[in-house]
Amino acid sequence: MKKTIARVRRQGWAIVDQELEGGLFPLSTQIHDRHGRVIAAMNISGNAQLYSAEHRPKKERSSSTIG
Repeated sequence: MKKTIARVRRQGWAIVDQELEGGLFPLSTQIHDRHGRVIAAMNISGNAQLYSAEHRPKKERSSSTIG
């Protein structure tokens, strides 16, 4: 768990692909202020069937951009 938290902090986003509930695809990212400090978090969840593996890298890049 500590390794996972450290990785998420480094990359600034997390995807939990049906790990907590079948069919659920949540994506979370950090929101930073102009000084780079984390001031909030955002989570978007959707139906896992709508998120194909080929689109996953784009969603990961988008998460980094938002944060």
